[in-house]
Amino acid sequence: MESVQSDGKSFSLKDQFFNEEKVKYLSSLILGVYSDFDKENFDKKVMVDLLSLELKERMSLITNVLYEFLPKRFNTAVDIMVDSLPEILGEGGNDDFIFGSYCEYVEKFGCVVENLDKSFYALEMFSEFFSGEFAIREFINKFPDESFEFLEMMTKHKYFMCRRLASEGLRPKLPWAKKINFDYKKGASLLNNLFYDSQRIVTRSVANHLNDISKFDEDFVLDKLKMFSDLGKCCDVEFDYIINHSLRGLIKSGNKKTMLFLGYNPEPRVCILNFNLLNNSIKLGEYIEFDFDILSECDENLIVDYKITYPTPTGRLSFKVFKIKKFGISCEDGKVKLSKKHKFVSMSTKKLYAGEYKLELIINGTTFLEREFELFF
Repeated sequence: MESVQSDGKSFSLKDQFFNEEKVKYLSSLILGVYSDFDKENFDKKVMVDLLSLELKERMSLITNVLYEFLPKRFNTAVDIMVDSLPEILGEGGNDDFIFGSYCEYVEKFGCVVENLDKSFYALEMFSEFFSGEFAIREFINKFPDESFEFLEMMTKHKYFMCRRLASEGLRPKLPWAKKINFDYKKGASLLNNLFYDSQRIVTRSVANHLNDISKFDEDFVLDKLKMFSDLGKCCDVEFDYIINHSLRGLIKSGNKKTMLFLGYNPEPRVCILNFNLLNNSIKLGEYIEFDFDILSECDENLIVDYKITYPTPTGRLSFKVFKIKKFGISCEDGKVKLSKKHKFVSMSTKKLYAGEYKLELIINGTTFLEREFELFF
């Protein structure tokens, strides 16, 4: 797995989060509280295979080697790992991937009825250093009532990473995570304690949770946001963030109920004039540029987007919606001119292919104009 820095250079997340220095850091913490720990051989055993593995595989490798080198009694091993944790900084924002192996250890060896209380305790402790949302999902599936009660307690935790766990763990469509068989409406009830949280990382999780649900139950999400608004516990700026982030999928799809909820007319009385596509044939690495005027017959709030439809080798079409501007307009404003440049580059997450592309101009979810252009290599 690679990421891209602000200077455009890529770097390896797996090498940043799981490397020899991190392994030795973890083993030193354990040795500090467990004198019988064979640190030297633990380090060697991990490093034999670590650098040949992908990120998640590296975490699992460390988990398995921990099991080999720690006492086999689960409660004893967990006590050692808990005691080895470093000092908590601030309100618990000490996220370090190397402790993900601790969470996975609990998931793999503690998800049985006799270890349940100890496992929940461990996940609480470990989540102060690395979020346990992946590990908790095994417990949600096997022990739904007990897991919900635990996560409900986490919503009131003093450390924000534990509060975040309550939302992330019950997300219906958490990326890269195990599916859960849990009533999404009951799960979302925990968001009632979190939407006004003081930490953006928590409210972002609330919004992502609602965005997951919006993919299959838009009415529930709109009702939930209306309830949050009526409660008045969240400042305007943060609540605007929650609304827009929760509804981002519905906004991009032009959902009419969502547009009305946000105060936008899904059939705005505007027209597009003087649309100009500067280049309808471009090479990879070049831009398409376009500009246009908007004229309104009355006062309107507008969300102006554009959608690009891409060809694929299989013949299926894919598309992505991009933002241009949100603004208010009246018939007295005259024409409002807008312009946009869009660069076409292949990335690891989006490979481009030569062929016919389509540009759509969208206002409040309604397509007003379509143009085709060609990308060649």
